[in-house]
Amino acid sequence: MEIWDLYDKNRRLTGNTMERGANVAEGFYHLVVEIWTISEDGKMLLTKRHESKPYGLLWECTGGSAVAGEDSLTGALRELREETGLAPKPGELTFVGTLIRKHSIVDTYLYIHEPNLSEVVFQDGEVIDAKIVNIDEFEKMNEDGLIVPSVWERFAKNRCKIEKYIRF
Repeated sequence: MEIWDLYDKNRRLTGNTMERGANVAEGFYHLVVEIWTISEDGKMLLTKRHESKPYGLLWECTGGSAVAGEDSLTGALRELREETGLAPKPGELTFVGTLIRKHSIVDTYLYIHEPNLSEVVFQDGEVIDAKIVNIDEFEKMNEDGLIVPSVWERFAKNRCKIEKYIRF
């Protein structure tokens, strides 16, 4: 059972928590993190969602919800380690920005790292495949409906910020 802290619209902890899978009450938000693993020349690591998950069999960057007691960076490091086996140090993740969605606060991080499929370890029940693509391939995958829609939406909103650190 995964427990999430709940925040108000100003990102203040409310002292309330919820269980994963429950509906988030109106006026509350939970913290979500996503991590884009991208080389300096724009090669990005994508993972394929397990078929039993929402948007199963679609591709995405690494991400998930921070659990109760975790801050954003700790959650990002944990998600990256759990889903891919990659274990950067805290200083190796670059905070890109925050987007507020209906019931979530989404923090995006960049891990500038030369992705190598031989170092990726899939988390059971979460990830079933991984691939390394360039930006043209990523855009084509999105056009073909192979990318989780909300992942593409957040990437599009953060692209200019990500391009400050890497070149596509």
